Amino acid sequence: MSEIPKSYGGAMSVARYDWLMEQADGAALDPTETADGWHFCTTAWDGLLIHPADVEYKFCACAAHQQHRKPDEYYTRLQEYTDWVDNDGKGRNYPEDFRKKFGQGT
Repeated sequence: MSEIPKSYGGAMSVARYDWLMEQADGAALDPTETADGWHFCTTAWDGLLIHPADVEYKFCACAAHQQHRKPDEYYTRLQEYTDWVDNDGKGRNYPEDFRKKFGQGT
């Protein structure tokens, strides 16, 4: 059996990532990697090993890993707009009202 590739303070090497993907077992992650947000996403990626800095993490819905989620400006603004339309945007002139409400000028 070959030596298990090590992680270096949460920094994942390519060899370690490949080895972990072959294992496909969350128990193989060391505590530092788990604390850093590495996990096998089963909700959106069929077991792909992902990290909060990965683009794929945006679509992860694994409940145990939501504390690692970073706010995304686009989705934050989209949610603000959706809330605005649902609550007080009906029947108004969207471009002008939206710009005024969210400080984008007219």
